[in-house]
Amino acid sequence: MKSQILILPNPSASQKEKGDFFGMLLRLIMETQRYRVLQQINFTGTEIDLLCEHLDRPRESALVECKARSAVNSADVKNFAFDIVVSKRAEYGYFVHTSELQHQALGLVTELKSGENARQLIFWGPDKVIDLLQHLGLIKAPPNLEKVHDLTPTKQLLLYTYLGRFWVTLLSNKMEPTHYHVEDALSSGKPISAEANMMISQIEELRHM
Repeated sequence: MKSQILILPNPSASQKEKGDFFGMLLRLIMETQRYRVLQQINFTGTEIDLLCEHLDRPRESALVECKARSAVNSADVKNFAFDIVVSKRAEYGYFVHTSELQHQALGLVTELKSGENARQLIFWGPDKVIDLLQHLGLIKAPPNLEKVHDLTPTKQLLLYTYLGRFWVTLLSNKMEPTHYHVEDALSSGKPISAEANMMISQIEELRHM
């Protein structure tokens, strides 16, 4: 089943507050690798770059690039590899993408993972990020839904939002997604608020279901 993570800060928040919300998620994730964040280099709404330093090896730096978009292109991957291997902006690079890679970007990442600089270039997709968030206790495992009324679960969204964290499972007939199931990502029995349901219903992929 496909996975995707959507990061949704409060739309009324300032640009800095949105960047801090996004950055805090990455900060927590990098702490599992024994890094601390030195600087938030860039934030554009769907992208954020952090410079980190290893807690046990103070002269070891890592550049973290996160693409929270529905599509990552090969140019994104090439620029990331250039920053680490050629420009040497850090000893290591973490390329975090919240959607699964497709086509040329996937082929390029596969090539880099087996190349001479593979040790320096680390790629984390949505499944890896979800594993790390579970390890931190920030979310529970996604619901394991079986076929419902001839509809099959085909995709799971993890929503990391200002109203909470939610699992959304898309249910499809043989042609396209037609329904979705929402569950709190911390407590499966917790009711979903009307405000959260409204926010979720406005997500582009769910809007017409």
